[in-house]
Amino acid sequence: MQMRKIALLLVALLAAGCGRDAIAGGYKEVETVAVGDGTPDGSASRAAAGGARWSVAVPQGTLSFTARASLVAEDGRAVPLTEQPREVRVRLDGTDRATLSRALVPPVRYTRARVVFTSVAADVTGGLTIGGLPLLGPVRVAIPAGDSVVVERAVALEPERTRETLVVDLNASAWLGAALGGNVAPAMFAAAVRIRSE
Repeated sequence: MQMRKIALLLVALLAAGCGRDAIAGGYKEVETVAVGDGTPDGSASRAAAGGARWSVAVPQGTLSFTARASLVAEDGRAVPLTEQPREVRVRLDGTDRATLSRALVPPVRYTRARVVFTSVAADVTGGLTIGGLPLLGPVRVAIPAGDSVVVERAVALEPERTRETLVVDLNASAWLGAALGGNVAPAMFAAAVRIRSE
């Protein structure tokens, strides 16, 4: 009986040790974070549809979105970073970050990152002017119910790095001013979003 307990204890310790080795040596940890606006100088000026000029000094307010993320390996295999879509909220001015996911993935080369958005909505409290008039209040990306916007960008995540951070820069100053009636076209939003590794 005593020998059986000792044998079971040894098996448990070996299993625990192998599990730690598998996590430490057999996987890469990837954290995906979102930022509302990563424009280096916090300003932008664009010509919106119809020729109207708009500018953003520093967008103020909050941005909420629901999304799921994945990586695409060099061999084309998709590796999910989120089990299901997650809701995230950040400040529009880019002064904070929020975690979308934290995952352990196989240590291979990843060449693309993919984020699938099912909802995106901003509550603008200042910093946005269209045609000389301030735009305040809700602005949403007009994603039809049951649909999504897929943003995929090239990244370079190498197998030897055990920890990586993906930054999903929602680049709010590049698309907020294109709002018509409080809505932004999904294509404009998708074109503006940036993804980088740190």
